[in-house]
Amino acid sequence: MSLFVLFWIFFIYTMGLSTSVLFLWTKGYKWTWGSNAIFFSGAIFGYLLGLLKMIHG
Repeated sequence: MSLFVLFWIFFIYTMGLSTSVLFLWTKGYKWTWGSNAIFFSGAIFGYLLGLLKMIHG
């Protein structure tokens, strides 16, 4: 499998996971698009960059 395919698999998985977390989170906290979107996009891309760095060594 190419690195590009692996990247998209992890990206889609992480997006699905974060969507589930968001759904649970918004049940107990007031939803604010700005702060939560920034937080989760930062967490997702930070995770993916760390994963790619780990794969490449």
